[in-house]
Amino acid sequence: MEICPSTAREWLESARLKAIARYVASRKAVVPDDLPDLLQEIRIALWKAGLDRPVNAAWLFHTAEHKAIDIARQSLTRPVDILRRTPDPARETRDPELIHLVRARAASLPGSLRKFYDLRYEQGLSERVIAERMRVSRSSVRWMEHRCFTAMGVAAEH
Repeated sequence: MEICPSTAREWLESARLKAIARYVASRKAVVPDDLPDLLQEIRIALWKAGLDRPVNAAWLFHTAEHKAIDIARQSLTRPVDILRRTPDPARETRDPELIHLVRARAASLPGSLRKFYDLRYEQGLSERVIAERMRVSRSSVRWMEHRCFTAMGVAAEH
Protein backbone atom coordinates (compact mmCIF):
# COMPACT_ATOMS: atom_id res chain seq x y z
CA MET A 1 0.00 0.00 0.00
CA GLU A 2 1.37 3.36 -1.05
CA ILE A 3 1.80 6.03 1.62
CA CYS A 4 0.00 9.28 0.80
CA PRO A 5 2.45 11.75 -0.76
CA SER A 6 3.23 14.81 1.34
CA THR A 7 5.30 17.08 -0.95
CA ALA A 8 4.81 18.30 -4.51
CA ARG A 9 7.75 16.15 -5.65
CA GLU A 10 6.19 13.02 -4.11
CA TRP A 11 2.85 13.80 -5.79
CA LEU A 12 4.59 14.18 -9.16
CA GLU A 13 6.12 10.72 -8.75
CA SER A 14 2.95 9.15 -7.34
CA ALA A 15 0.74 6.73 -9.26
CA ARG A 16 -2.26 8.36 -7.55
CA LEU A 17 -1.90 11.54 -9.61
CA LYS A 18 -3.37 9.94 -12.75
CA ALA A 19 -6.24 8.43 -10.78
CA ILE A 20 -7.06 11.83 -9.27
CA ALA A 21 -6.97 13.47 -12.72
CA ARG A 22 -9.35 10.80 -14.14
CA TYR A 23 -11.71 11.18 -11.18
CA VAL A 24 -11.81 14.98 -11.41
CA ALA A 25 -12.18 14.86 -15.21
CA SER A 26 -15.22 12.60 -14.90
CA ARG A 27 -16.84 14.95 -12.35
CA LYS A 28 -16.15 18.12 -14.35
CA ALA A 29 -17.21 16.85 -17.80
CA VAL A 30 -13.71 16.92 -19.29
CA VAL A 31 -13.68 14.80 -22.46
CA PRO A 32 -11.25 11.85 -22.45
CA ASP A 33 -9.16 13.45 -25.22
CA ASP A 34 -8.38 16.34 -22.84
CA LEU A 35 -7.26 14.12 -19.93
CA PRO A 36 -3.53 14.36 -20.82
CA ASP A 37 -3.87 18.17 -20.89
CA LEU A 38 -5.51 18.13 -17.46
CA LEU A 39 -2.79 15.92 -16.06
CA GLN A 40 -0.13 18.22 -17.48
CA GLU A 41 -1.80 21.30 -15.96
CA ILE A 42 -1.89 19.58 -12.55
CA ARG A 43 1.80 18.71 -12.87
CA ILE A 44 2.64 22.32 -13.77
CA ALA A 45 0.71 23.56 -10.72
CA LEU A 46 2.64 21.16 -8.48
CA TRP A 47 5.94 22.25 -10.00
CA LYS A 48 5.06 25.93 -9.57
CA ALA A 49 4.08 25.29 -5.95
CA GLY A 50 7.67 24.25 -5.28
CA LEU A 51 8.89 20.68 -5.31
CA ASP A 52 9.72 20.60 -1.59
CA ARG A 53 6.53 22.38 -0.50
CA PRO A 54 4.13 20.31 1.60
CA VAL A 55 1.01 19.52 -0.47
CA ASN A 56 -1.98 17.70 0.93
CA ALA A 57 -4.67 15.85 -1.03
CA ALA A 58 -7.25 18.60 -0.45
CA TRP A 59 -5.00 21.20 -2.14
CA LEU A 60 -4.35 18.81 -5.02
CA PHE A 61 -8.07 18.05 -5.57
CA HIS A 62 -8.94 21.74 -5.35
CA THR A 63 -6.25 22.63 -7.91
CA ALA A 64 -7.23 19.73 -10.20
CA GLU A 65 -10.88 20.81 -10.16
CA HIS A 66 -9.97 24.37 -11.13
CA LYS A 67 -7.72 23.15 -13.95
CA ALA A 68 -10.52 20.84 -15.19
CA ILE A 69 -12.99 23.73 -15.22
CA ASP A 70 -10.50 25.84 -17.21
CA ILE A 71 -10.07 23.06 -19.79
CA ALA A 72 -13.84 22.53 -20.09
CA ARG A 73 -14.38 26.28 -20.59
CA GLN A 74 -11.65 26.46 -23.24
CA SER A 75 -13.22 23.66 -25.24
CA LEU A 76 -16.60 25.42 -25.16
CA THR A 77 -15.17 28.66 -26.49
CA ARG A 78 -13.49 27.17 -29.58
CA PRO A 79 -16.05 27.21 -32.44
CA VAL A 80 -14.60 24.10 -34.06
CA ASP A 81 -14.94 22.16 -30.80
CA ILE A 82 -18.56 23.27 -30.42
CA LEU A 83 -19.33 21.99 -33.92
CA ARG A 84 -17.45 18.76 -33.20
CA ARG A 85 -19.54 18.11 -30.08
CA THR A 86 -22.75 18.79 -32.00
CA PRO A 87 -24.39 15.56 -33.12
CA ASP A 88 -23.82 14.68 -36.78
CA PRO A 89 -27.06 15.71 -38.54
CA ALA A 90 -26.62 13.03 -41.21
CA ARG A 91 -26.50 10.25 -38.62
CA GLU A 92 -29.14 11.91 -36.47
CA THR A 93 -31.81 12.11 -39.18
CA ARG A 94 -30.91 8.93 -41.06
CA ASP A 95 -32.03 10.80 -44.17
CA PRO A 96 -30.41 8.91 -47.08
CA GLU A 97 -30.46 11.98 -49.33
CA LEU A 98 -28.70 14.13 -46.73
CA ILE A 99 -26.14 11.39 -46.09
CA HIS A 100 -25.53 11.14 -49.84
CA LEU A 101 -25.02 14.93 -50.13
CA VAL A 102 -22.58 15.05 -47.20
CA ARG A 103 -20.61 12.10 -48.56
CA ALA A 104 -20.54 13.66 -52.04
CA ARG A 105 -19.04 16.86 -50.60
CA ALA A 106 -16.57 14.81 -48.58
CA ALA A 107 -15.52 12.91 -51.72
CA SER A 108 -14.34 16.19 -53.26
CA LEU A 109 -11.99 16.94 -50.34
CA PRO A 110 -8.22 16.85 -50.96
CA GLY A 111 -6.37 13.65 -49.93
CA SER A 112 -5.45 14.30 -46.29
CA LEU A 113 -8.79 16.00 -45.51
CA ARG A 114 -10.65 13.11 -47.14
CA LYS A 115 -8.71 10.67 -44.97
CA PHE A 116 -9.46 12.83 -41.91
CA TYR A 117 -13.18 12.92 -42.78
CA ASP A 118 -13.28 9.15 -43.14
CA LEU A 119 -11.53 8.54 -39.82
CA ARG A 120 -13.48 11.16 -37.88
CA TYR A 121 -17.00 10.99 -39.29
CA GLU A 122 -17.32 7.63 -41.00
CA GLN A 123 -15.35 5.61 -38.44
CA GLY A 124 -16.01 7.93 -35.46
CA LEU A 125 -12.44 7.89 -34.13
CA SER A 126 -11.11 10.31 -31.50
CA GLU A 127 -8.58 13.09 -32.09
CA ARG A 128 -5.88 11.07 -30.38
CA VAL A 129 -6.41 7.98 -32.52
CA ILE A 130 -6.60 10.04 -35.72
CA ALA A 131 -3.35 11.80 -34.78
CA GLU A 132 -1.65 8.44 -34.26
CA ARG A 133 -2.96 6.96 -37.51
CA MET A 134 -2.12 10.01 -39.61
CA ARG A 135 1.17 10.55 -37.74
CA VAL A 136 0.42 14.20 -36.93
CA SER A 137 -0.09 16.19 -33.71
CA ARG A 138 -3.51 16.59 -32.11
CA SER A 139 -3.41 20.30 -32.90
CA SER A 140 -2.94 19.36 -36.58
CA VAL A 141 -6.01 17.14 -36.32
CA ARG A 142 -8.01 20.08 -34.92
CA TRP A 143 -6.75 22.25 -37.78
CA MET A 144 -7.75 19.56 -40.31
CA GLU A 145 -11.22 19.50 -38.80
CA HIS A 146 -11.51 23.26 -39.24
CA ARG A 147 -10.25 23.02 -42.84
CA CYS A 148 -12.66 20.14 -43.50
CA PHE A 149 -15.62 22.20 -42.25
CA THR A 150 -14.53 25.16 -44.34
CA ALA A 151 -14.01 23.08 -47.49
CA MET A 152 -17.42 21.45 -47.09
CA GLY A 153 -19.11 24.84 -46.59
CA VAL A 154 -19.69 24.57 -42.86
CA ALA A 155 -18.06 27.80 -41.67
CA ALA A 156 -17.48 28.20 -37.94
CA GLU A 157 -18.21 31.62 -36.46
CA HIS A 158 -15.18 33.41 -35.04
